[in-house]
Amino acid sequence: MSNENIPMTQTTESPQMENVTRMDKDGYFEAVMARGKALKRRIFSALGIVCAVVGLLMANRIVVVCGLLVTLLALFSHLLIGYRDFQKLKVVHPTGEWEKTTRFFEDYMEVDTGDGQPKRRAYKDIRREYETEHMYVVEFGKEVSAMTFRKDGFTKGSFEEFQAYLTDKQRQYYDVTASS
Repeated sequence: MSNENIPMTQTTESPQMENVTRMDKDGYFEAVMARGKALKRRIFSALGIVCAVVGLLMANRIVVVCGLLVTLLALFSHLLIGYRDFQKLKVVHPTGEWEKTTRFFEDYMEVDTGDGQPKRRAYKDIRREYETEHMYVVEFGKEVSAMTFRKDGFTKGSFEEFQAYLTDKQRQYYDVTASS
């Protein structure tokens, strides 16, 4: 069930934890920046090797200019995409602010942005996590790239409890003790 929606059935299950986040431009871009940093190491490593080899072989200014252009895109593309996506969100939320509730259940998390269509994702589908000063980002993949929430937004449970809970869930799905 990789990155597919978990069926939206009525449930009487009570969430283990709940987080209410008031998203705004600052929080949104803090999350975007966190995700952008993770890609830089791989991009710069590959780019540095390719540019060095090609530059040495060809000694061509065009290669240098293209290398610089690609480097700039690698550095700032997540910001450009984030800006574009934020503008799309402003169509739905004209003030540039919105509230969303993230609920953490036994096997999945659910985010409700108030559009009447909550999104559910299984913990087993988590690919990466990023933490910033105020935000926490859980990345799933391409269909629903990430769920973000403020670390201080917990109305049921706490951020520290969430971290312990998520670590426990990850141990259930992946045998992390076997590699120790």
